[in-house]
Amino acid sequence: MKLIKKILFATDFTNASDSAMQMTIEIAKKFESEVMVIHVIPGAHKSKHRLEKIKEFTKNSLIKVQGKIKENNVRVGEIFLVTGSPFDQIVKHANFYDVNLIIMGSGEKEKDDHFRLGLTASKVMRKSNKPVWVVKQEAPPLIKKVLCPIDFSEASKRALENAIHLAESFKAELKVLTVIQSTEHDYGGPSVIPYEEEDTYAKHEESQFEKFLENFDFYDVKVEREVLRGKPYKEILKTLSDHKTDLLVIGSIGKSALTRVLAGSVMEKVTREVPCSVVTLKSEDAIRLRLEADKENIEECLAEGKKLMEKGFDKEAVTQFKQCLDIDLYFEPAWENLAIAYQRLGKEDEAENCRREAKEQRHRLWERRVEAEIRSHNVVIGKHGSLK
Repeated sequence: MKLIKKILFATDFTNASDSAMQMTIEIAKKFESEVMVIHVIPGAHKSKHRLEKIKEFTKNSLIKVQGKIKENNVRVGEIFLVTGSPFDQIVKHANFYDVNLIIMGSGEKEKDDHFRLGLTASKVMRKSNKPVWVVKQEAPPLIKKVLCPIDFSEASKRALENAIHLAESFKAELKVLTVIQSTEHDYGGPSVIPYEEEDTYAKHEESQFEKFLENFDFYDVKVEREVLRGKPYKEILKTLSDHKTDLLVIGSIGKSALTRVLAGSVMEKVTREVPCSVVTLKSEDAIRLRLEADKENIEECLAEGKKLMEKGFDKEAVTQFKQCLDIDLYFEPAWENLAIAYQRLGKEDEAENCRREAKEQRHRLWERRVEAEIRSHNVVIGKHGSLK
């Protein structure tokens, strides 16, 4: 099961990077991931001798990081020691090696910087199309509370799907939030729209919120839903603090172009001041199903589906069992497990159909075995009395 196949862990050997390494280990163990490690020596160095000394020292530090990860029975792939712009090299390596997820520490703030997020982490989140998980210094690898703000966009849909999977994997509570932004907040003064119309709009947004959530399966995840009014980034930050959130999962493109013009990017404002670890998603999912079982090996394919169900990924398990049936439509274990997955998803009609199909295949197999046994105990005599 490769839900997060490859992780690129970017380290600068700070305390925040140590916290990020512990989170990397935890995630890699949960999702059976391969970890690639990168360190970027920033800037240009006129002295080759000095650069070689830095590389030698850094190489030893990278080897220590590799050893710590391996000690936890996590597979380590390539290790990269490069020079240049840190955020640029991290993004390039993530794209070239097609990783599922970049994990890095929040970094060190510049002196007198108002924002909590380091410069490199902030730039990687803005520039990378890959999902980015930024870990705050001293953040424990145990995730207990997850917050996912949504605005009904495709980006927030992707964020919520991943938030559900992560909450399930960490057995964490999930809070789903939407913020209704009134014209009073948009224009910095009293609302130019009558209160009745504002209230009607708010009720419409609340209805859209519930309708949006109907498309998601929150199986085995404790979920709290909340609708707030105000400036989105302020309400999100306040909720993070009040809720004592361990992880924020957020899409990086909002619904409204008007909102971005008036208030700037909500994602950028939130992530700059975020008090906890954060996962940002753009065009790709952090957790995406990789059907890697050899199509000729139906037993391996079945085993992958069972692993997915054990982890709570029932929708993905359905896809895997259907792949088994693409190989052999009469494969009874796939029908049986498909029935279980559908039942857990609350699709009783589909589950019952699969149970009937499984029963039919068991009966078909029994008939074949009986026929084979009869044949093995009988000698067929030809027309002229000779044995065949």
